Amino acid sequence: MSNKKKTDEEILEEYAEDLDGWVAEQEERLFRKKHFESMGVGREYVFQSLTFTGNASGDLSLATTILGNLDYVPEELKNELKGIQDQLHEFQEKLREFKKVEKEIIREGKAKEFKFLTARNEEEE
Repeated sequence: MSNKKKTDEEILEEYAEDLDGWVAEQEERLFRKKHFESMGVGREYVFQSLTFTGNASGDLSLATTILGNLDYVPEELKNELKGIQDQLHEFQEKLREFKKVEKEIIREGKAKEFKFLTARNEEEE
């Protein structure tokens, strides 16, 4: 064991490495990059967004079911949540329609990629 005291710069470097690792783990957990890459849709962000909104829709359905069975929750609140759920479904339909033209927009160079997710991909390649 060395009794050599670490410099502030060495401590900060270790912290930065730990933080980078944590950020990469959170990015994977939140954005499920490896999952989408394994499906061959690693850069199809509209598809990924549809997946996440589908998950949100499922969660809203659960919340609606739970609140629907509570007689002490005001109907106004129940109806508001149902309205949010309906709005999300309408949004998903619009996004599905957009998905049909997405590749053409990208091919024509009219789209900018999502820099946050693509920057790390380019570093890894």
